[in-house]
Amino acid sequence: MVSAAGHSAPPADRRKAAWLAAAFLIALAGIGTTVGQAPAKTEAPPVVDLPTEVIVVSFLDRAPKSSASSMACLSGTRVLLCIIGDGAAAYTWQLGYEKKVLAQGQVTTKADGLGAVQIELPSIRHRILCELLVIRKEQQVLHRVPIYPRNVLSLCKQRLEKAAVGVADPSGRLQRALKDEGIAVKDLNPSTDSALDGFSGEIVVVSGFSDAVALNRALDRMEPLVQQGLSLLVLAPPSGWKRWGVTRIDTTDAMFSNVSVQSGFQRTISSEDLGFGPWTAWLTVPDDFTCSVTISSEVRGRDVSHRSIHALVGCGTVGQGRVVVVMLPEAAAADRSAAGRCVVDESILWLLWKQQEKETSS
Repeated sequence: MVSAAGHSAPPADRRKAAWLAAAFLIALAGIGTTVGQAPAKTEAPPVVDLPTEVIVVSFLDRAPKSSASSMACLSGTRVLLCIIGDGAAAYTWQLGYEKKVLAQGQVTTKADGLGAVQIELPSIRHRILCELLVIRKEQQVLHRVPIYPRNVLSLCKQRLEKAAVGVADPSGRLQRALKDEGIAVKDLNPSTDSALDGFSGEIVVVSGFSDAVALNRALDRMEPLVQQGLSLLVLAPPSGWKRWGVTRIDTTDAMFSNVSVQSGFQRTISSEDLGFGPWTAWLTVPDDFTCSVTISSEVRGRDVSHRSIHALVGCGTVGQGRVVVVMLPEAAAADRSAAGRCVVDESILWLLWKQQEKETSS
């Protein structure tokens, strides 16, 4: 490994880079509890049962205390904890909630200082904020682990069955995510003109498109139903996409910003769990749309400073229908991403709420 300056990276950096690559492969394979353990010769588990996140904890800086970033996870899944430290050393870990220890154990690193363990996360009905503490002698690392329920939408299952949700996702990931929540959906083939033939549902979710032209072709087929009252959720539109005055904006200068979640869009989401960036894409929306989830940037001049607000989730009315556009890449991976799952759930709940408001007022 060579650094940007052209010099060889120090051993600690090489070990960390090697371990990040190894952790990624381990997460994909879903293999055993320690590095080097052979994968069991059994049928691969469903995607949702693989470790959903990889947490890498490094003890190389020798600081007595340090705090890693937050990592949102899904209830009832597993986390792969990867440790970089001294060779053949024992590290103690604890997963706690408030003052209760939910799980604990010990990891012994190999001679190269790498070790790993899979941690089972509890099944919960509402979001909880856990802490993962890893200790080695006087050193300790504390990692925040918000855990989201996997079945938020099951609480309104009857209402969703009545609404009849349709999904147009060529990748099939969103269908898997909603199935994991126990929600029956109609799989709509977005590439055919007859995709919506016979569909009388109230909500359609569109995801998994990598081409803006193809996405707009699919939306062309849905537009008449939206004008008549269909609720539409568009997830992670690709670069170059624009419609209804909503435009995806891409930048080569990644921006770091906290996320702000507006009231009315906070049933399951905590803004701190959506991360700090880097953000490389967002939305511009027309004045009659609501920016439900936003980030901001500030440009400082000699005498004045200017703050710009950028939308990650825009909600508005198109004809008689409602439209929600989500510019979070995790939303298209809601089958595995906790942040993506909660944004999708929140968006569908918002559409249901607006549908109920409309029915009540009519």
